[in-house]
Amino acid sequence: MKNQGNVEEFSYQSLLDMLTEEERKLFETAGREIELSKNEVLYREGNVSDRMFIVAEGRVKIGTYGDENKEVLKNLIHKGEIFGEGAVFGESRRRDFAAAMDDTVIVLELKAADVNAIMRNHPDISFKITSQIAQKLHSAERRLEALTFKNSRTRIIEFLKDTARKQGRKVGYETLLRPFLTHQDIGNLTTTSRQTVSSVLNELKGANQIYYDRHRLLIRDLSVLS
Repeated sequence: MKNQGNVEEFSYQSLLDMLTEEERKLFETAGREIELSKNEVLYREGNVSDRMFIVAEGRVKIGTYGDENKEVLKNLIHKGEIFGEGAVFGESRRRDFAAAMDDTVIVLELKAADVNAIMRNHPDISFKITSQIAQKLHSAERRLEALTFKNSRTRIIEFLKDTARKQGRKVGYETLLRPFLTHQDIGNLTTTSRQTVSSVLNELKGANQIYYDRHRLLIRDLSVLS
């Protein structure tokens, strides 16, 4: 039964996971790679929205700025995932910023017009892009429900599970997340304080459900993490 639970947790597929080798080459030919260093901004709120991006290496953070120009994280985009897709569906100006989360991040930049042409000429690719967007919307709905109805501890644990589903590497029953995030980043993404994140992670570590240090987090058994 544990195996079945783990399969369900890892049913998520990024766009690059779904594409065939030939389909990937279509995107690589149409686009160009951009390398970013940590915290380098790819686009800002109000910029013209005419590009879509795919993360080839590293992670990208999506957010806005709140009071006193404080960074408010809205989402974390992992390797293989798309972002900035609003440009393909009529968005004229960016409503948030996108910046590199890791020391080295590589993204594939595609003009919205080129993506639209690929989608028109290749229905299978169009379906896969739509499926990726549907998965992102589902994740956003789950986060909103968690913020509305669930306590801080539950939000943090569900965030760990969701991140493991997208980024985790299976090692037997264990799931390795590396690189991971600072406690402050987790707090920003779950609308909790850094102190609360530290308390929950220490509690889970004490119960031997996880192990973590500055560079990684190991979930002992994702199917029973609670």
